[in-house]
Amino acid sequence: MMKQGVWIPRGQKSEKLTARETQVAVLLSRGRTTAEVAGELGISAETVKIHVHNIYGRIDVHDRTLLIKYVIEKGLDK
Repeated sequence: MMKQGVWIPRGQKSEKLTARETQVAVLLSRGRTTAEVAGELGISAETVKIHVHNIYGRIDVHDRTLLIKYVIEKGLDK
């Protein structure tokens, strides 16, 4: 279990996203900013931006609203 951020149990990530991408997606879906996600996960804001870019490409979305819809539909935020 993680102290900060989002803990993703093994086998419960999206079939298209890595565990870290899933963490980033869930935090963004909870309304966190890029800077807040970076702070919670202990990574740079630039790394978060790279993850967001990769997430958008993997799940074929183009904005955070569609990302939030994806997180909800896949049940990733439980």
